[in-house]
Order: sequence, then C-alpha cells, then structure tokens
Amino acid sequence: MKFKLVKQYPRGPELTVASFAELVDAELFVQTRLAMDSNLKISVVYRMMAFGDIIKEYDSTKTGESPGAQGQQSGENFRPSPFSSAPRPSGMPQNWKKEDPEQKDK
Repeated sequence: MKFKLVKQYPRGPELTVASFAELVDAELFVQTRLAMDSNLKISVVYRMMAFGDIIKEYDSTKTGESPGAQGQQSGENFRPSPFSSAPRPSGMPQNWKKEDPEQKDK
C-alpha cells in the first residue's frame, strides 16, 4: 500500500511531503517532524493519506494525534485591556487626577 504525507500551515495550501510504502516508516517520519516543529513552535498539520482518504491527522501544536479531519479550537481567547497599553504624551503624569487639598487634611 502507498501512503502519502501532506502538510498544511494554518493559512497555506496542502503540500506533499513524502510517499511511503509502509505505514510504520511514515509514522516514524511524522513523529520526527512533529518533534522538530514543536521545538521551533511552528504550527503545522500533517495528514496521512491512502487512496485519497485521510487515515490520520497530526497537529504540531498538540502532543498526540487529533481524531477526525478538522481540529477544534478552545473557547478561551486572550483579550488584554487597551487601557494598560494606551500611549501617553510626553510630560503627562501617571495620575492625571488632582488631589483636593481639603480632602487630604481629613
């Protein structure tokens, strides 16, 4: 049986990486590439195909293989506050509110 390995970056087309006669050789090759990609923090998805059908899918951002054709993303999103990084003109004090001297004495 002939196995074809394709890779796809998040915003790119599928590219054929290699073809193998044995599944064991193909899986060893994929595991090596996944280790290299995870060390470099590259997001790439490898798909093992036989006769045009996807047999297995490997994601470099995850440690194991993902079952199914499409991976799901978590619902958590990073949304920083715009106030902490707002630019300030030079000479503007950190605290722009003036203290009332009457309240300061109390």
